[in-house]
Amino acid sequence: MLMDILSSDIISLAYGSLPCKEQVQRWLLFLLSCHSNATVVQKCGDQLLQVLQWQMEDIIEGNDKHTWAPRILDILRILVNWGANKDELVFDTAAADATQLGEVVPLHDNGGLPPVGQRNVESVLKVLSCLLQARPPYSTEELNQLLVMVCKVSLDQSLLRECLLSDLQVCMASILDCYAASKWHTAVPWLCRVLGGLSSHHHNQVYVTQLFSPTSLRGGHIQQRLAFFCLHNVVNHCSPTDQQLRDFQIQDLCELISGLRPLLQSDNYQLSSLIHLLDVSVGPAVQHITQRKQLCRLLESVRLIVSEIRDSVQQLDYTKVKGMLLHLCLKWDLSVKASNTKQRKIFNCLLSRPVLVEKLEDRGQMCNEEEGADDLGFSLSDDQHSDEGESEGGGGKRLKTDGELTHRDRDKNLKEPRHGCEGAATSESLSSS
Repeated sequence: MLMDILSSDIISLAYGSLPCKEQVQRWLLFLLSCHSNATVVQKCGDQLLQVLQWQMEDIIEGNDKHTWAPRILDILRILVNWGANKDELVFDTAAADATQLGEVVPLHDNGGLPPVGQRNVESVLKVLSCLLQARPPYSTEELNQLLVMVCKVSLDQSLLRECLLSDLQVCMASILDCYAASKWHTAVPWLCRVLGGLSSHHHNQVYVTQLFSPTSLRGGHIQQRLAFFCLHNVVNHCSPTDQQLRDFQIQDLCELISGLRPLLQSDNYQLSSLIHLLDVSVGPAVQHITQRKQLCRLLESVRLIVSEIRDSVQQLDYTKVKGMLLHLCLKWDLSVKASNTKQRKIFNCLLSRPVLVEKLEDRGQMCNEEEGADDLGFSLSDDQHSDEGESEGGGGKRLKTDGELTHRDRDKNLKEPRHGCEGAATSESLSSS
C-alpha cells in the first residue's frame, strides 16, 4: 500500500487540495529517515524536493512568504531515533525541549526492526540541505542548535565519515548561509567555543574543522578561526578571547610555533594533528599583500623547526612529521609566489578580444548565385574586351573597324540606319549639282 501511494504520485497530484500539507511533509521526512527500502527512501526524497520547488515558485509569485522546514525538535527526534543521546545533543531548551520527546525505546526492545542504514543518513542530509537553501525562518538560537547537533552526530564512530563528508559540508554551508548578516560576527566566537569543545581529542577536532568547506565565504571564515581556537588551546592551555577570534590574522600563528617544539620528543601523533590545524588556520590562498608578508614570517619559523628534525631509521615518526612540514612549506611558498606575480590572467585577455561575427549562408542560395554569375559571363567578357580596347589606345577611345566588329555590333548596324553616312551622301550630291 505504501509503495503504491509513493509510486503513483498521488501525493503530488492531490497536494494542492490537501488541508494538512505540513503534516504530510513531516510524515515523508520521518519515513525517509527510518525506512529500510531504498525505493521508498528515494520516492520520499523526490516528493519533498518537488513540494519545495512548488513553494519556491509561490514565493516568487508573491503567494507565500516562506517555505516549509522541519522544526528543530523534529530533527532531534530523527537523531534520537538513530541512537543519539538527547541529553548530549540539546544545550538550548528554548530551541529544542527534549522533554517533549517522550520515552526512548532501547535498541534491544525495538521489536526486531533493522538498524538505520547509511542511505537514510545520506538522504536526510541532502533533503535538509535543500530545505535550508530556501532560507526558512529559523532564529539564531535554532540555527546554533541545529549546527551543533549535526556536528555532534557526525563524530559517531558507526558512520562512514569519508562517505558522508561531502554531504556534511553542503549541509553545514547551508546552515551558515541562513544566519543574518547582523548576527553572523557575534555568532562566530560562540560557535568556535562550542564546536571546539565537542571533543577533547585532537584528531576529532581536526575532523570538525574539515566539516566546513573553504569554498564558501562563511565556511572558510569559521574554519580558520575554529582551527586557531583548537591550536591555541593545545599550545597555550587556554582559550583565545572573542576579540582575538574576530580579529584573527596569520601573524597570530607565529606566537604558537614555538609551542610545537616540545611535541617532537613527547607526542608525534598530536603534532601531526596540530600541523593539520596549522594548515587550515592559514587558509587555502593568500589574497592581500599584508597576508603575504605575514605568511613569509610564518614560513621562516616553520623552516627553523624543520632544520632541527633529524631523520632516523629507528624512529620513522620523525621522518613523517618532517615530510608533513616540508609539504606545508612548499605549499606556502607556492602561494606566496602566486600572489606576487604580475602575469595577467587568461580570462582578462579573452575579454579584451573583439567579438567575431559569423555569417551563415544558405547552400541553396549560394548555388543560385553561382548559376546567375555563369549566365552573365558572356556580357562580362564583352565589357572586358571593350575596356581592354580603351586601355590600348593610350587612354583615348579607339573606333572598331569592320573586321573587329562583333556579332552584336553587326546586328545593331543592320537594324539602325547610319545617319552620318546619309548626311555625307547628301552633301556630295549638292556639290555635284
